[in-house]
Amino acid sequence: NISKCFISISILSSFEISIFSYHKKNFWIAAGTVVSGLSNIFLNIIFIPKYGINAAAITTAAAYFIYFLFYFLINKFAMKNNLLNLRFYLKAIFFAMFIVFFLSFFRENFKMRIILLLMINIFSIPYIKKMLKSIK
Repeated sequence: NISKCFISISILSSFEISIFSYHKKNFWIAAGTVVSGLSNIFLNIIFIPKYGINAAAITTAAAYFIYFLFYFLINKFAMKNNLLNLRFYLKAIFFAMFIVFFLSFFRENFKMRIILLLMINIFSIPYIKKMLKSIK
């Protein structure tokens, strides 16, 4: 479940990557991918022999976090772009972790998962509208 939460961080990285694409800064896209890939390999070499397959999930999650952090910091400091702030991302990450946590309780019950997802979507609409207004 931890790795699923950090995969959502990778998805959030796509916001930052789209800014690099818009400004045709493809070097930074490639650099971020290489940095996160190398960090994943390095962490795997260190932790998998000692902790086994469970370490692979955690090191991959850490690499996704490095992936996000690289793009966020380069966008904020090198490109001086403050379109989305860290507060926005922290809220989105917390929300994704919340969803994964509750869905894990209903792993075997498909109908309950669908009901829970619908309820989360309905109750999150006002919150999402508020977040979108704060971006403008």
